[in-house]
Parts: sequence; structure tokens; C-alpha cells
Amino acid sequence: MKRVIAALSLTVAGVVMLLQYHVPPLPPVRRAIASPVPTARVLAAAPPRPPRVATPRPTPARTSAPVREAATPAPARTPAPHPPRRTPAPTPVASRTYTGVPAAACNYGDVVIRITVRGGRISDAQAPTYPQDRRQSQQINQDAIPQLDQETVQAQSADIDTVSGATCTSDGYRQSLQAAIDQWKAT
Repeated sequence: MKRVIAALSLTVAGVVMLLQYHVPPLPPVRRAIASPVPTARVLAAAPPRPPRVATPRPTPARTSAPVREAATPAPARTPAPHPPRRTPAPTPVASRTYTGVPAAACNYGDVVIRITVRGGRISDAQAPTYPQDRRQSQQINQDAIPQLDQETVQAQSADIDTVSGATCTSDGYRQSLQAAIDQWKAT
């Protein structure tokens, strides 16, 4: 009977301690697609630059050497000006954007990838839609999405590695990326 009372009292004490434990709040989550409001706050919070002050430069000391007048030089012959060479203006390389639709379904939300192709190469990859409805999804994807974007540009294909801890997002990213690449190759 003493053991039962001891076990019950320790269990109650443990439950009370767990209920009194407070988890500190998590830091704010950075989003891959920034809104203009946080940017304005960051810029407004930047300390002002100190004004530049012109420092006087020391002037060289003058010597009391006699001044000679220079002889008048003969007029110099200037060569006839050459007509300017016309170089053709560089033709701008057109860029096209392809979006991987339909969205790749993930357990925690859809993933949509948009690639920009310039000069026959993927020059940029972005994920305008990705799971971010839960706090854990936000924490995982704030690091995973930029890493996947960068790896896409380096690999120039959907053959990219899975980000550790973001398996679902990585799989959805690859599926949507492949759909966008298929659209690009079809044109």
C-alpha cells in the first residue's frame, strides 16, 4: 500500500511540474516571399550613415626658385578624327517563365515551382506556393526552399537532393519542378 501511495504522489507531482513548464516563444519566421511591410521596417530601423566630412589636404610648400617663362610651343598637329565604329547593340536574351502546375500535393500543403529560363538555361527557381500553414512547416521551409531553389539552378534539372528534415517539401518541389521543365522542353 505504501508503494501505491508513493507512486501516485510522484505521478501527481510530475504532472503538476509538466503543467507549470512554459516553452519560450519561437523567433519570428522569415518567409521566402517577403512582403513589403517587413522590408520597410528593416530599412527604417537601419542606423543613419554618418555624413562625410571633407578633410583638408595639405598643400605643398612653395619654394622661392626663379620662375622661367616657357617658350611658346609650336602648334600641335591633331590627327583627323576617325568616324566612330558602330557596334551592333547586344540582342537581349529573352527570358521565359514556366510554372509547374498542377501543384504537387504534399501531406502539409501544395508545392508550386516557377522557373525562369534565359538563354536555354534555368536562371532562377522560386516556390510561390509551399506548405506554411503550421509553425513547424514555416520553420522547415524557411531553410529548405532557398536551398532547393539554389540547387535547381546549379543542377539545371529536377535531379536534386532531398533536404534533410523536409522530405515532403523536397518531393513536392521535385514533382512541380519536373512539370515546369516539361513545359519548357515542350516549347
